[in-house]
Amino acid sequence: MMNEIKQKQTTILTWVLQDLNLTNESISTVKKSSETNNICTPIFISIKLEPILPWFNTNYLKQREDQAIEYEKELYDLRTKYSEEYNALKISLGAEVETFESHLQKLKSTYQLNLEKLDYNYQVLKRRDEENTVLKSNQKRRITRLQDTLNNLRIKSTKQEQQYKVENEQLSEDYKRRMENYSDLQKKSKLLIESVQRNFHDIWIMNEENLKQLGNRLLEAHRIITEQQLGLTWNPPDISFMENVGPVKQITNIPPAIIAMELALQSDKKNLPDSQNVTSENKLPTTLKEVSSKTVQEFLHLLCYEPEFLIDENIKRLLEPLGYEEGLLLRLDTILTVSRFLKKN
Repeated sequence: MMNEIKQKQTTILTWVLQDLNLTNESISTVKKSSETNNICTPIFISIKLEPILPWFNTNYLKQREDQAIEYEKELYDLRTKYSEEYNALKISLGAEVETFESHLQKLKSTYQLNLEKLDYNYQVLKRRDEENTVLKSNQKRRITRLQDTLNNLRIKSTKQEQQYKVENEQLSEDYKRRMENYSDLQKKSKLLIESVQRNFHDIWIMNEENLKQLGNRLLEAHRIITEQQLGLTWNPPDISFMENVGPVKQITNIPPAIIAMELALQSDKKNLPDSQNVTSENKLPTTLKEVSSKTVQEFLHLLCYEPEFLIDENIKRLLEPLGYEEGLLLRLDTILTVSRFLKKN
């Protein structure tokens, strides 16, 4: 509002000054032209204009004065009319200016804070960039070292693979050779076992026929003695087992070593006199604990050193530097292992 009032005042004053200047210029021009154009002109002007000029000047000044008073009155009216609005506008604008100034101060403080934060973040990022540059260079050097190590390991792995391949071929050939030797040994042992079983079967059949004849003779003598000498009725025993031909195939869980020991003890008992068979000291043992240690040692010695064909030559060479007891245990373990393997096959 104040700007509009000032502009109007400036415009009015400009108009008044322009009018005054134009009037003065026109008067000066008329005077100069009258003086230069004609000699009689001043006389004419003095005759014609002398009574007009004072009146013209007086009216003009009065008119200008009235206009000035009117303009001043209009200015006063405008000033009084818009003073309240101007004051209210001034107050509101002042409040807005204060608000904007406070907002500007806040923006300045925020700007300063953000500037400090950005500066701090820039320094942090710069420092991190330097650290990352150093770390990157270290990682590059490490990658180079690891690449060299990887190349060396690849070369070493290739050499080891070739070496292991050669060793594997050698071991495969050795394994094949040993398996062939084992197969030959297995075939030989199988042939030997078959021949032993055939001999055993033939001997069993021969002895079985002799025993059957002797048994029949004993039964006949027993019948005669019972009926003729004693005058009693003879009841024949059960001899259905004599109908069997060949070795008896009996499934048992008793180890073969214990069975052989019992058979040996039974044969020793038959060779003893009747008086010794009756005594409790020489009775047939029922468990392995009742067998004498001497008998067990003799049986184990026979079991370990008789079937030496079941023991491999390499194992024999390993058993040579060992003592008697250690060699005995190892021989027994080897023979029993081979026996179980042959039994499974």
